[in-house]
Amino acid sequence: MKKVLLLVVMAVFSVSNLFSQNVVLPVDSVTGEISFKDIIKVDSVSSSELYIRARQWVATTFVSAKDVIQMDDKQSGTIIVKAMTDVRTTFMVKSPCGVVTYTLTINVKDGKYKYLFSNLWHSTDYNVAPRSTIITPGDLKKEKPGGGMMSMGMKNWNGIKQQAKDSIELLIVSLKQSMNKQPTKTDNW
Repeated sequence: MKKVLLLVVMAVFSVSNLFSQNVVLPVDSVTGEISFKDIIKVDSVSSSELYIRARQWVATTFVSAKDVIQMDDKQSGTIIVKAMTDVRTTFMVKSPCGVVTYTLTINVKDGKYKYLFSNLWHSTDYNVAPRSTIITPGDLKKEKPGGGMMSMGMKNWNGIKQQAKDSIELLIVSLKQSMNKQPTKTDNW
């Protein structure tokens, strides 16, 4: 009886995985890697002002900017951040299943800046998900999660990809708002 019940449960999850939709992540045509990137013009703004805006955005966006900044070079106008976002599976209830790490590179020049989110990777971070039994799929470019019997299944793999995509898209909106903000008048105090 237990074997039959187990087979029925496995069949239900297999069928539900067949109907889960693949999440499309942007892939660079040259490198073949997942990358969210753009070059944004900001008329009449110096590279030093854009650098300050980018640095302030990093400082206010990430819990510990000091811990995530890997390179901070005002001379070249480059900031490189290595950060992560936690992700959850939806098996019965939402539960932590690790993190998606990524690299963010911001370059500034007079009148424009460029951002690049790359190196997206799922890993089981036991600080975030101490009871996770999910086998880590790794590179978000993978179509299927892998992991055999301990696999999270397509629905959760696509859920992780979607969560990573949503998180990065929110960061992009926030970055654009910060980089395009009008300077505030200096307080006279």
